[in-house]
This record gives sequence, C-alpha cells and structure tokens, in this order.
Amino acid sequence: MTAVPRTPQSAGWPVGRMRSRAGRPALIGVGVAVGGISVMRGSEPIEGALVAAFGSIFMALAWSDLERRVIPNRLVYPALALALAVSGLWPDRGLTDALAGGVSAFVASAAIRCLGGGGLGGGDVKMAALVGTVVGGETIMLAGIATVFAGGLAAAATLADPQGRGTTSLAYGPFIAFGAVVALLA
Repeated sequence: MTAVPRTPQSAGWPVGRMRSRAGRPALIGVGVAVGGISVMRGSEPIEGALVAAFGSIFMALAWSDLERRVIPNRLVYPALALALAVSGLWPDRGLTDALAGGVSAFVASAAIRCLGGGGLGGGDVKMAALVGTVVGGETIMLAGIATVFAGGLAAAATLADPQGRGTTSLAYGPFIAFGAVVALLA
C-alpha cells in the first residue's frame, strides 16, 4: 500500500489508507446491515432488500468520493434508472413521489451549487437527485437536514484541527450517503 502525500484535500481524512481494494466488499456488508436494521424495525422484506441495495450503492458512491473525489456517472445513472423502475415496490411511495423527491433534491442542490461558489460538485448534485428519487418527496427534507448537519460537523472538526487548517474542501458524498441512510431508516 502506497501512502498518499497529505494535501489540503486529504488533510484530516484517511484517503491514503483507502486506496486498497480490500475494504470494498465491506460496502455491500454495510448496505445489507442497513437493510437488516430496516427489517428489524418492522419493514417488509422487499423494503429491506431495497434499503440494502440502495444502501450499498450509496456506500459505494461515498467511498469513491472519499477515495478519488469523483462520484461516477457509470454508477449514478444506472442507480437512478433502477430507483425509478422499482419505485412502485416501496410500500409507502410510488413513481410520482420518487420523481418529486428526485426533482426537489436536484433543484435544491443545483441552486446551492450555483449560489455557493463551487462548494458542491456536479457529482454531488446528481447523487442528491438519486437520494431524492430513492427516499421520495416526503422524506427528502430529512435526508437534506441530516446531510447538512453531518457535513457541518465534519467541517467544524476539520477547522478546529490545527493540522487541518489548510483544508479547503471536503468530499461531500459521504455526508449525502449518511443523509440517505438516515432517511431510509426513518
């Protein structure tokens, strides 16, 4: 394993240790665990399977953003199509709710990107739209609040760290994934 030099983008984050492929199967395990929690909380098995599948996708996107600072279209676009295709399988939402959540998240995050001076990247906007499509219009606000709260805590911790003072950006995908999981388990 090769160490990655400490840069402003990686300060405070274990990016260099994440270059190994050994931890990637754990992403599926995290998604399955989230699905299992969903079923233990009284969800139907199909809902647990959907939560596990999309939880795994969100973890993979978060990993990619941490590791390479890229949220890959080759994963986001098929996941978005899958989310629309299976939207009717969720017990409490359908295609209309999925579209409402996806469009709401896309518009809100695109506006933040335009007005925020580059704080969010295009991948973050597309990932937010995916999250909105998965969690639906009624729950997207919860996902957004959890995302902003977790990202804000991480930014504050990074700023408080004397070694992290030069950090100018954080990978936001992990916080979007966190908000998605919170909304899926709500």
